[in-house]
Amino acid sequence: FQMTADSAPMPINGFTAMVGNKPIGLDAGDIDGDGLDDLVIANQDDDTITVLISDIDSNGSSYFNASTINVPGNNQMLTCVAIFNHDGRDDDDDKTDLDAVVGVDKFDESTKDFYQVLRNIGSNSSSIGPSYEIDLIDPDDDGPSGYIPDSPTAVDGTVNGFVGGTQYGRVIHVSSRTGALDLLANIGIN
Repeated sequence: FQMTADSAPMPINGFTAMVGNKPIGLDAGDIDGDGLDDLVIANQDDDTITVLISDIDSNGSSYFNASTINVPGNNQMLTCVAIFNHDGRDDDDDKTDLDAVVGVDKFDESTKDFYQVLRNIGSNSSSIGPSYEIDLIDPDDDGPSGYIPDSPTAVDGTVNGFVGGTQYGRVIHVSSRTGALDLLANIGIN
């Protein structure tokens, strides 16, 4: 959409792109450092993210350069995505070092859900980064047999890592400096 201060958002003709099956999450940011907002989309049903790098041709028309990155694993669905800088470095010469983090919900109820880092999403050499498991939760205090996964529902990149939310009200932070997953808040399921 084209947006101005004095009018409603207007669709940009021809500025479209195909993404994967059942897009579920979206984040925008300047992945390649050219001053244009780019997009990353989590595709729930095919375990991929679509990276859409915005560009302008010689006629002044906008278009996307699209690429797809597979998220490792099976028997899962993606729930959310965010752009961030996992290593915390600000390398002005190479903006393609930006990363994405994706929430992954495993179908097996005895398996921990997790956040998966995908490195260098703006380059032709993206790679799989670390993953951060979300501890199982006992919502009814039933003891060991009552533990269930706590699916990631939201994630947002920050200067110092990323912050994620879960189905049962936990807020989790992963630090770029230490790589540690910390529980920031436990809002609860009620």
